[in-house]
Amino acid sequence: MFTAIIPMQLVMKQADVLYERGVQEFDRKGDERDLENIYMYAYPPTEESTQLKVVVDNVGSVGARVVRVWVKDTIYPVDSLISTGGSATLGPFNISVQENTSYPVKAVTDRGNIYSSRSGSLFYGDGIWYTASLGISVTVANDKGKFHIKVNNETWSAPEYWTTGMDFGDLMKFFEVAKPDTYAVTVQKSTGGGWVDLPGTPVLMEIRWPDGSPIVFVYTSGLDV
Repeated sequence: MFTAIIPMQLVMKQADVLYERGVQEFDRKGDERDLENIYMYAYPPTEESTQLKVVVDNVGSVGARVVRVWVKDTIYPVDSLISTGGSATLGPFNISVQENTSYPVKAVTDRGNIYSSRSGSLFYGDGIWYTASLGISVTVANDKGKFHIKVNNETWSAPEYWTTGMDFGDLMKFFEVAKPDTYAVTVQKSTGGGWVDLPGTPVLMEIRWPDGSPIVFVYTSGLDV
């Protein structure tokens, strides 16, 4: 009787341990999936190219592995591991272009997260590519604070951003610009006695579309200011 019961108890305990490990692994993967975050945008190497490139910036708290890129209805398998704070250029991908057609672009990670191109869908017509917008994306690492962001050059200025009340958590703002050019990006934080420039700003950012990305990114931190 005992020789039959003891092995069964051991089996049940082993099953419980395996189940608990499975639950913990599932929870860990779920947490990592929530911590994962990438910015990606697609652009053609040249205005008349039939290829697209995809730039991926990892702005999350964990490494991200991109395993697929979707361009419209076509899937391109890739395998690119991008560490936190890192970036990678994927492609070029050969596109079967059709006149007067939009091409949404998405990236898929091995955790199952799907990210759309922040430059929006690309449009192909009259033998050239068009982008939905040109702009500068500004991200400020933040827990609490008041901020002022300015994007301008000698002949043009975007509407300035001023905190209304208080910003909590990371701050992300997109500034659409009028044309390919070089722009100064200034990010300031209120420190009680005035406004202080955040690390790395002012910084000059160049948009070189269609020979480069239609969107450029600026990252800075207000945590230690």
